[in-house]
Amino acid sequence: MQREIRSAEIVKGVNCKYSYIDTFPKDEDPEEEITRSGSETMDTPMHDDFRKAFTDAIPHFILLCGQHKERGDIRDAIRDGMPEGKLSPDSIFYPYQVNKFDIKGSGIKEGIIFTGTRVLPDGGILHLSNPKMNFEEGEYKFMTELINLTERLRDEAAAYADGKQQPPPPSAQEALDFDNLDIGVMEVTAEVVPAEMRKV
Repeated sequence: MQREIRSAEIVKGVNCKYSYIDTFPKDEDPEEEITRSGSETMDTPMHDDFRKAFTDAIPHFILLCGQHKERGDIRDAIRDGMPEGKLSPDSIFYPYQVNKFDIKGSGIKEGIIFTGTRVLPDGGILHLSNPKMNFEEGEYKFMTELINLTERLRDEAAAYADGKQQPPPPSAQEALDFDNLDIGVMEVTAEVVPAEMRKV
């Protein structure tokens, strides 16, 4: 059986719902295939690699939704990944979040739709989805990077479905590196005084 991830959506900021198509040969005729579609919502938190793939979709999302024209920081984020750490409120990426990708069509008509939000200056939330961008027929300057990101999203979704989880944080004892811990040793010199010399 071969499973193809078709979509994934962040649920409640923690978990993920994904859809898939399974393909497997017929029992009576192995040369013929049967397809079966389904979806599942996992109750385990998403791992960081999966979250990072969604975050790295933001610059594509901005361009494909027509929110900004191409510029240096968007181009760098597409080619090198989004900046690490917390974004500054002045960053062009700060108001955006991608929470779903959806693969539509097949063959030369296959393409991707991102869904997400933009926080407006007045605090309002604008919900956005780009028109489907076909991988083969679409006209997009960063198509190679988009295809690579799509494969990454699908691979991380498949790994999540197979049980990949974020490692738990180390306990307080595990966090201490005793091999490299610099522990000072205090030398104490004791003087023994004979009993007959002690004051009563």
